[in-house]
Amino acid sequence: MIIQCESAYCKNLSRLQSQLHKAQYLGTFTPIWNLIRDLFDKVSSAHLVTVNFYQELLHDIHNYQDIHQKKVKGHIQKDGDITRTLDLISHLNTALHIVNKAKEQCHSIGSDYERAKRANSNVSNNSSSTAAQENSSPSLAQSAMNSLSLKQLERLEKKYRLAQDDYKSTVDKYNLIRIEYEKRFQDTCTKFQDFEINHIEKLLAFSLN
Repeated sequence: MIIQCESAYCKNLSRLQSQLHKAQYLGTFTPIWNLIRDLFDKVSSAHLVTVNFYQELLHDIHNYQDIHQKKVKGHIQKDGDITRTLDLISHLNTALHIVNKAKEQCHSIGSDYERAKRANSNVSNNSSSTAAQENSSPSLAQSAMNSLSLKQLERLEKKYRLAQDDYKSTVDKYNLIRIEYEKRFQDTCTKFQDFEINHIEKLLAFSLN
């Protein structure tokens, strides 16, 4: 924006300077016109130098920015810790997905186990009350049903414990990956911070010189 304003102002001065050179001045006011014309020549030249300086400065800044970006990109590609941090992001997302899946499965199996447990308890209570009313021992059919329900309950309980162990194992793996990721991410941020500090110091030194 500054360069555009300076460039437009310099062009206007050049037009005015050209008009002053074309005009013919006679009489006692001629020395004053000559001074004004010389003043416009100097001002126009000064603004032209300023515009050229701004353009060169902007060109140098763009070149330095390209060099700095290439340098940082090359350092990222060569630095194994930064590359490892990028890989850990993918691993962390995968581990989180596995944890959520194991959690849902554990809760689903736990719900089935609790329902089967309540149903088995109700069946046992009904069988006991029926046998007490008939003043006799449970029939073979009722005993077989109770035995079958107990076996199903034991299988669900075993499956629920396995699901709990699997869920705990996935959480432990996720925590290990998360801890490593946090450490490497902090180290990577420190490196990028050093890049930026070095970049700002160079810009400051360039602006002061």
